[in-house]
Amino acid sequence: MPLLLPLEGIRILDLTRVLAGPFCSWILGSLGAEVIKIERPGRGDQARDIGPFVAGESVYFMSINRAKRGITLDLKRGQEVLSRLISRSDVLLENFAPGVMERLGLSYGEVAAQNPRIVYASISGFGQTGPARDKRAYDQIIQSLSGVMAITGEPGHPPVRVGFSIGDLAAGLFCSTAVLAALRQRDVMGQGQRIDISMLDAVLALLENPVARYLATGESPGVLGSRHPTVTPNQAFRASDGWLVLAAGNDEQWVKFCHAIDRPDLAENPRYAKNAERTRLRDELEPILQASLLARTRAEWVERLEAAGVPTAPIHTIADAVNWDQTRARGMIREVQHPVAGSTRFVGLPIQASGMEELANSPAPTLGQDTGALLAELGFSEDEITSMRHDGVI
Repeated sequence: MPLLLPLEGIRILDLTRVLAGPFCSWILGSLGAEVIKIERPGRGDQARDIGPFVAGESVYFMSINRAKRGITLDLKRGQEVLSRLISRSDVLLENFAPGVMERLGLSYGEVAAQNPRIVYASISGFGQTGPARDKRAYDQIIQSLSGVMAITGEPGHPPVRVGFSIGDLAAGLFCSTAVLAALRQRDVMGQGQRIDISMLDAVLALLENPVARYLATGESPGVLGSRHPTVTPNQAFRASDGWLVLAAGNDEQWVKFCHAIDRPDLAENPRYAKNAERTRLRDELEPILQASLLARTRAEWVERLEAAGVPTAPIHTIADAVNWDQTRARGMIREVQHPVAGSTRFVGLPIQASGMEELANSPAPTLGQDTGALLAELGFSEDEITSMRHDGVI
């Protein structure tokens, strides 16, 4: 008998779009929840317009909207549909700007009056409270205001954003955790609740170490390139054929590293014996190490350093990482058959568990593909559904 996924029986009303919210609902859908994604009639989620495209279908959209059912609905005119969905749902997810849900008549108070057990989760740039509540936010804005860009890049060069949308993804990830916690609390208390997730808050939480260092010392961290702020050497170096990273994480590994690169004299030098001194003197030490590391290829250094017990790795491209044997062995690239785009491959949910051997992985819905079926399940007649289509409500 196949095992049930942990969230089977949970219905999520997903009003989110673009990235942060859809990433959250993809996680929950992959864990077995029935996610009902609502999109605008005729246009859909604006993520559908973001390339690249396969057979006219957005890869961006297909990646983060797997494991969902899809319907189209005008939120202003489809109040009866929404009412029936709210009364039958366990979770409502939304990532509109603060105030939009209230203007739609879908505030937490109004929704909870229909369904007191519902978990109502909002994701926004700065949260539902505070002086920046109404400020417009995209990931780049969050990276800027959180301090991420102030610690990313090389000294003396312009600020650099992290190479993926860390603000959106962090908010979606924390929101999924909050939803699971609220559902568990509902099991005990019998009551739903409001969840308020801010992209800014989420990124600050990921910045735990830089923030902790500032709060402890009063010194605001700056850019260090690939260096670790307190461990040396722990960074990228150039080999004869490309870049690698190494991490001599303690004094014992430092000695092993020095012998592996044929520089035992560095290990014997008392000025470099302790990590704190190596970090203080790293501007002096780095050129010495770099000169030695240019003598061999990346593969040669990885073999020698790993044999010595020093963590090291070549710097992979995305293609290298996707096609690495370890990635394949973990099953992290999942194939899914899309009704329009055909065979497509995306990264999977990074959860390996004995009771969740096969996570949900259905293709992202085409625009409105489940509208008729779902409305019928909600008790609408064929004539009512036809009328709503004619009037542009669905």
